[in-house]
Amino acid sequence: MKTAVIQTRVDIGLKQDVDDFFESIGMDTTTAIRIFLKQALIQRKIPFEIIQDNSFYSEKNMNA
Repeated sequence: MKTAVIQTRVDIGLKQDVDDFFESIGMDTTTAIRIFLKQALIQRKIPFEIIQDNSFYSEKNMNA
C-alpha cells in the first residue's frame, strides 16, 4: 500500500492536548485522524455534529 503525507499546522497547545487525550484512550493522533477520514468517506459527511453556540446562523438569529 502506498501512503501520502498530510500536513497541517495547529496550535502547540491543541496538539499537546489531543495527543494527551488520544494517548489516554490507547490511540495516537495519527490513528484518530485516519478514523476521521475513513468515517467521512463512509458517511459521506463530517462524522460528527458541529456546534457553535454564538453562530451567526443560530436558531435565535434565524428567528430574528
